[in-house]
Amino acid sequence: MTCPQKTDPVVKLVLHYIIGLRKGEIMPQKRYKPEQIINKLREAELALSKGNNIGRICRKQGVTEQTYYMWRKQYGGMKVEQAIFKLYRIFRTL
Repeated sequence: MTCPQKTDPVVKLVLHYIIGLRKGEIMPQKRYKPEQIINKLREAELALSKGNNIGRICRKQGVTEQTYYMWRKQYGGMKVEQAIFKLYRIFRTL
């Protein structure tokens, strides 16, 4: 299915997105394990200490700045074992 020449660019974008969803070409969101999150946070802290800015670090790691700050709020300063224990306690209460 191709779009006509005189179609609005926004309409083209929406149509290509819908077609991509039908074909399975749109990638799903990536979910990271707590160990991976903590490792990414450590790498980011190391890069920050070397003088890099947070935008460049997030692009290199493949996450948004919002995700980085959310992770830092949840897992900041934790070790891997602490994060696993925290998740275990949460699942145990369910």
